[in-house]
Amino acid sequence: MNQAVTDQPPRTAAHQRLFDWIKGLESVPQRFAGSPGERQSAELVAGWMRELGLPQVDTETFSPPKRSGRSGYLLALHTLIAGIGCLIGGWLGTALLLLTAWSIRGPRFGNIGAILPGIRSINAVGHRPANVDNPYRIILSAHIDTNQAGLIFHPWMANTFATRATAKHRGKPPKGPNSIPIQLAIMACIVLGLSLLFPQSTPLMIARWLIGLVMLVVCALGLQWALAKTTPGANDNASAVAAMLQAADKLNAALPADTELWVVATGAEEIGSRGMQAFMNRHQDWPKERCYFINFESVGSTHLHYALNEGASKKTHYSEASNDFAARVAETTAQGPISPIELMIGTDARVPARRGYEALSLVSLEANQVPRNYHRPNDIAEYIELNTVQRAGEFAVEAALAAAENKGIGTFS
Repeated sequence: MNQAVTDQPPRTAAHQRLFDWIKGLESVPQRFAGSPGERQSAELVAGWMRELGLPQVDTETFSPPKRSGRSGYLLALHTLIAGIGCLIGGWLGTALLLLTAWSIRGPRFGNIGAILPGIRSINAVGHRPANVDNPYRIILSAHIDTNQAGLIFHPWMANTFATRATAKHRGKPPKGPNSIPIQLAIMACIVLGLSLLFPQSTPLMIARWLIGLVMLVVCALGLQWALAKTTPGANDNASAVAAMLQAADKLNAALPADTELWVVATGAEEIGSRGMQAFMNRHQDWPKERCYFINFESVGSTHLHYALNEGASKKTHYSEASNDFAARVAETTAQGPISPIELMIGTDARVPARRGYEALSLVSLEANQVPRNYHRPNDIAEYIELNTVQRAGEFAVEAALAAAENKGIGTFS
């Protein structure tokens, strides 16, 4: 269910503080990656970190790769080239399709997205140092940028895709939305390859044209998505920033003195977790066994989960140790049911997980396994489940304290 909360009880003081943070970020318009709104959001969150008493707070700018432009433009560009390839056919059309099929998976080389203009994005980073030379580190993260609220995220489309993806995965992680253009490109490559072998085949010609037209329809949806206004972003992702700040406030006082605390409000998450990549590139020397990452993503829906794996196209699997640790904390928590989920979207936690660090990604979903009002114009603070936001922050505190006490996640029970 992707709908509003219309009847919430009066807010407690804790809930009011969360609401004020969420509403404060929501009030910053058009905060997509690289925009003035994103920079204003980073400065706003940095100010809140200072109010919480974090000793060191700064903003850090970075330049994402050109191949990581707005998702709508990337989708439109790839499906336009693929559609043209289908319609013209022959060796040239096949070459265009092969290039698209390669590029759409996001490789570093041969990526069509590199022709898009570059941007400058920003992270807000808070830091509480430790009193030892080789500290254990707790890193909290949540992204501050938003995405465009295109027709592609209409509730009917989101519900239909989510239902099909979860029903057909047969025990495997459900495929994310990026699998659709990838599957179309692969299908088109097969049809064009057969057309080269059987150039007079009328059924193959019809199939080639139908796939090409579908590609152009997807291109139009991608272009509309890219040009649409951004969502207000209360759930995705101001709710997560609020939960992160709540956890940071408590951990700043409660973590042992030999444990570092890092609080990272990342930019450019919606175009490939580029802010988290930039942050980690600055700290490549951190020992993997001395860090624990806790990420918050859209925690204002009904059901709170920790991700076992995630990804809109390529899946990232969290380590068995990370999943076991999250399960053990969930068994003992007073925060109510927090269950595992195989996540169809991607979060910032995939970046440290892919680099071999232990990580936890907290996300809240509706019954259809989609965040409430996901990338929709009605993603506003009044529709947020503040109790879920608070639970996410408290659960993160419990996990962080357990990891810090044991200087790792393997010995906690």
